[in-house]
Amino acid sequence: PWPAPAPSAPAVLHLVDGTAFADDGGLVLPTYAHAGDLFSVFVRDRARAERELDAVAAAGYRGLRVWLTLGCGEATAAGCRPGDYWYRREVGPDVTAGYWEQMEAFRDALLARGLRLVGSQGDILQIRDRRAYMAQLAAVDAVSFLDVIDGQNEAWQNGEPDPARLADFVGAYAAAGGRALKTLTDAPLYGPDAPPPAQQFDRWSIPPADLFDVHGFRGGHSWDKRRHYWGYSYCGHGCPRLKVGINSEPAGAGARVTAIEHQDELDDEALALMALASHLGRQAYVWFSGEGVILDRGLESEPGFAAVPRAVARL
Repeated sequence: PWPAPAPSAPAVLHLVDGTAFADDGGLVLPTYAHAGDLFSVFVRDRARAERELDAVAAAGYRGLRVWLTLGCGEATAAGCRPGDYWYRREVGPDVTAGYWEQMEAFRDALLARGLRLVGSQGDILQIRDRRAYMAQLAAVDAVSFLDVIDGQNEAWQNGEPDPARLADFVGAYAAAGGRALKTLTDAPLYGPDAPPPAQQFDRWSIPPADLFDVHGFRGGHSWDKRRHYWGYSYCGHGCPRLKVGINSEPAGAGARVTAIEHQDELDDEALALMALASHLGRQAYVWFSGEGVILDRGLESEPGFAAVPRAVARL
């Protein structure tokens, strides 16, 4: 195996002519590790979360995708109830003491390791005043730790089915001076009555979105997944208006990754090739796993953790 890329301090991510990613050092292939509940872990056990940050930085990832809010519907001080999926893992401005101070500490922990963030809202219903929330997030991001910001994870089934309202929400971040690239939410793609993916990308990537967001195809064999990932930008499923995207939750290994066909195929090689297919299809890539939903044994325990950034570095 070749050496892991050396940790660095990546600069602000931006687009070149709407077709390629770059930072101040030149063209880049942005590759992140998914650690969905890491901010929730950080506010409860900072040392545990920082060990994961150390591992991600050492592996050579640019950063992480993390849910900045988690809950069980409308925010209340009581949070979730026993038996709810996110019970005792809630995080949000109304359920987390010192939420914004914790966010600043999380930002500083990332930047100290040369890492950047894809900041996703896991539960938009935890945010009572959306515009005020995004304005405060832009203030925390004044020193720039965000590469990409979205409005909601799977919004169409998690609390906001109106793309226009998501556009207003994300637009408030930009209006407050936020510089990160923007998405609204991943587009719902599959099902017997689903429109072609390009039409869904366009519906869920209206301005001010800079990128389309996709939770990559989880069916078929590993080569079917690669074909889909490459084809999203190269008109394999219609031609989307935006030519650059982010594959923010592709197929992955682990018990908590649902709806996966032939998951037994998803070894280091298959997962690395999926990342390359996404990058060749002009998409930033987020390595995904069961541990990336809820941390237990650690991200390093899942297939692809080390292989994905090393393969991308070779590309």
